[in-house]
Amino acid sequence: MASHIGLCLAATIALAFGVTTVSDAQTTKGGKGTTATSQPAKTPAQQRPNWYNIPEDRFVPAWAPDKAVAKVNGEAITAREVTTFLWDWRAADVVNTLMIFKLIDQEANRQKIRVTRADVLAKMDETLADLKPLVPAGRTLEQELLARNTAWTRLYIQIRATIQLDRIIEQSLKRDDLVSTAQIIIRVPGNTPEEQEKNKAATLEAAQKVVEEIRGGLSWDEAVEKYSEDPFTKGKGGDLGWRWKEELDPKFAEAVLGKNVGAVTDPIETPSGYQIVRLVKTGQQATPEEYKTAVDRITEMKRGMIVRELQDKAKMENYIVPVVPPGAMTPRQPQPSPEGNRPPR
Repeated sequence: MASHIGLCLAATIALAFGVTTVSDAQTTKGGKGTTATSQPAKTPAQQRPNWYNIPEDRFVPAWAPDKAVAKVNGEAITAREVTTFLWDWRAADVVNTLMIFKLIDQEANRQKIRVTRADVLAKMDETLADLKPLVPAGRTLEQELLARNTAWTRLYIQIRATIQLDRIIEQSLKRDDLVSTAQIIIRVPGNTPEEQEKNKAATLEAAQKVVEEIRGGLSWDEAVEKYSEDPFTKGKGGDLGWRWKEELDPKFAEAVLGKNVGAVTDPIETPSGYQIVRLVKTGQQATPEEYKTAVDRITEMKRGMIVRELQDKAKMENYIVPVVPPGAMTPRQPQPSPEGNRPPR
């Protein structure tokens, strides 16, 4: 729950507290001196650009500008004051965050990815399950969210964007780029780089002999038990689990991808020695649970990267806080260390 609630999406100030409109103003047009009165202000619900598909009854109702939202020793704080300071304090954050979620929404639409209200509400129920028992008596769940600086609508739009982003990533994945592998590690002995360099050729020869033994009939599990020097995987048959192509070292990927299940690679050089790899399964053989776990891991890992890629390609215009091009930021000046202000000991 915390991962969803803690993400940076400020409540949409103008929408939550009612958009300020010039309902009583008049504009005078040139020419014949005709005077046109502006149209009556629309209700907040009519003003709301609800591309997020949020249920209307979930928005915080707009307060009349002069209505008291709180009192301190009998002195009122009005909705007008709240709106004024929220714009001053939070508008930049709201704009920045909405720009990111608009960008994700545009990409989802481009790829014809549809996220329904039911999808979002189901995920919200799952997300809020742990919070519900913690709601104090006398508060609703929505009020508890507000007390935690997370409006219901804020959580809704964040979860919607996360679902969209995950589906964008999942749509780009290919099962053939997913592999389950196991390894045998044979380290180059030596306490110094010079000693290791001298022992490198002999270690490679030893690793090649291990490969020949396996290809000659020695079972993989026996080979791991007998030869592997990796304490983290030796006790589980050398298992490395499921990995996507982009998670693999290029030499590892080249040696493994496209091979038949059960194939054993030639020794692959690593910084500490040599690695022998066995292709255990491909993504085509993954169970639904295995595939889902692998997808969930890679989507969580790639969300930030995909957003940065979308930002790099987009035309971003922020009229509250102008977007600063990369490299145009003023370098931070080094600050004196507190230690420099202390007398020598």
